[in-house]
Amino acid sequence: MGVRVDQWVGRSLMAVRRLVFEGPAAPEAQEGGVEFLWDDCSTLRVDAVKHRLRLTDRPWRDPFESSDVPIPLAEIDRVGRWVRRDVSRRRPFDLVIGHVLTKATETEGEVTLHFGGTTVGVSLPGVDPVVSVTYAAETGEYPGML
Repeated sequence: MGVRVDQWVGRSLMAVRRLVFEGPAAPEAQEGGVEFLWDDCSTLRVDAVKHRLRLTDRPWRDPFESSDVPIPLAEIDRVGRWVRRDVSRRRPFDLVIGHVLTKATETEGEVTLHFGGTTVGVSLPGVDPVVSVTYAAETGEYPGML
């Protein structure tokens, strides 16, 4: 049985981590996978595999850390690598930390998480996922691309 995004409905979001490519030629892109960590210590990771979104309940593992063959740091600096960054305190993710997931939907190309009036969307317009946050409040909307 696979992971379904709605199995986290009713849980509180405790942290958000982004997977970001760092390297000499890495653009300031807003693309990469995302991990949502919940109040029961579970993880929902949304990433891309073969041009499709993939949902898993396993956290991302750095392949360089688990390699039996040591990779020279100079080589990593030369080609770059994916790293995980906690973005929980950064705008606009700080708007959903501590809030309960009230609704969750998924289609082939998009995952949408609803935290009351705030929506977190993960889509796949290209090779890597793009995360967007829309905050609806009495004073208006706060949209953000991350």
